[in-house]
Amino acid sequence: MPKVIIWDLMLILFLFVAVPSIMIYFLGLPNGLISTLIYMQLLIVWIQVELSMRQQVLFRSQFIPILTLSASSTEVTVVGEDSRATRTVTITVRDLSDNPAFNVMLSRVLSDSYVPLEPRIRTSVLRCNIVDHLGSKEEKPLCITTFAKLVQLLKVAKLFEVSCFDKYGDSHFMAFMINVDEKAGDVAFMPIPYLDRLEKVGVLLPSFNRIMLYFKLFR
Repeated sequence: MPKVIIWDLMLILFLFVAVPSIMIYFLGLPNGLISTLIYMQLLIVWIQVELSMRQQVLFRSQFIPILTLSASSTEVTVVGEDSRATRTVTITVRDLSDNPAFNVMLSRVLSDSYVPLEPRIRTSVLRCNIVDHLGSKEEKPLCITTFAKLVQLLKVAKLFEVSCFDKYGDSHFMAFMINVDEKAGDVAFMPIPYLDRLEKVGVLLPSFNRIMLYFKLFR
């Protein structure tokens, strides 16, 4: 059994079994039973508060921007004694939703193991902007680099993390896996969803959900 499920079971048993039993044991049947009923009412209020918090998160989730990344490349030849062609890659961000996004930026570059790279490694390869406002269905350039530098970066990095704010001021993060075809010179981004925010709201309801899901899968 996973440790998180064990902790959830211990929490539920403590709150709903151990505490009422201790109250009845020390206070006796009449007083202990009344105290237990009041305590159970407080637990119900606690659950109602968490339900209200989740409803608020669900309501605000309607206004979360949906961002995608795409790349376009152009080949530029520098004329001189050492003439050579350089492929420039422009990474653009697009808002697919009907909700505006604010302060859109490349917040982190991550390795395969989701370890953030040092900012100096990223800034030496990518020249990125902060998009103050990205409207619905709008697309703007986010970063620019060369194809050769991007290939070198992808030897130690595999994920780009883009952050933004919605109109309520809540921050959101989206991760994108990068795939480069060196022969064709193509760059593709695949979004990787993060965990649902509902699982981060409250204490009791997430514990109940994890326990129920575990036993359903186990059965």
